[in-house]
Amino acid sequence: GIPLDIGWIVAFLLFATAAWLPAPVRAVVPDRTWAPMAAIAGGASFLLLLFATQNRVPFGSVLLAAGAVVIGVVRGAQTMRAASAYQQARRQAERDELTGLANRRRLTTFLGDSGRMPAGALLLIDIDRFKWVNDSMGHAAGDQVLLQLAPRLASQVGSDDLVVRLGGDEFAVFLAGVTDPDAAYVAAELLRTRAGRPMNVSGIELEMDLSIGIALTPRDAGSLSELLKAADGAMYRAKRSRMGSAVYEADDGPD
Repeated sequence: GIPLDIGWIVAFLLFATAAWLPAPVRAVVPDRTWAPMAAIAGGASFLLLLFATQNRVPFGSVLLAAGAVVIGVVRGAQTMRAASAYQQARRQAERDELTGLANRRRLTTFLGDSGRMPAGALLLIDIDRFKWVNDSMGHAAGDQVLLQLAPRLASQVGSDDLVVRLGGDEFAVFLAGVTDPDAAYVAAELLRTRAGRPMNVSGIELEMDLSIGIALTPRDAGSLSELLKAADGAMYRAKRSRMGSAVYEADDGPD
């Protein structure tokens, strides 16, 4: 009944006008401004509910405060579920589906950008006669070989190292801080001996040998692609010569 009430009419007219205006096209940027306001509203609502336990407060105010608290709890639960799902998706994106080891994406993240890789030794591991297992015993038997080899490799490295399944029967182990070729060779031979123990595959005991190519950073490569190429060349030389493990040399190549 006072002139100030005209403001309500003006406000609703502005809301209606805004609804008809076209929305501007802009980059999608997550809005974080609601978070502190929601926290303040939730806290104030909770205090109001506490106050209402000892004092007379209009029922409508209590109902609104209770609703605000419930909405805050529900929204918090949704945020926690979303964060958990995001973390799980990230883990799955960097994990090999069959063995649970890290995958090539994780190796890329672990070693970082070109020219900034940590010093260490990359051991590229290939299972000898794996194709024969797949062809003669079936792919299920090949999967058993991979599933038995994966934990053997993982048990032989330290917390700063990384074990990766690159795909097929190729694995990689990055030994952080190992920059001496002789030390890397000894580590590779020890890994080959312990991980290449006989395996029980479909009730048959198989002798599975490994061929390992060794490349060092920064000595042999400045990027991940160069490092993998160098280790691959050394691995092929080890496989051809049946020498088990080989450290990269300048004339190594797959052919």
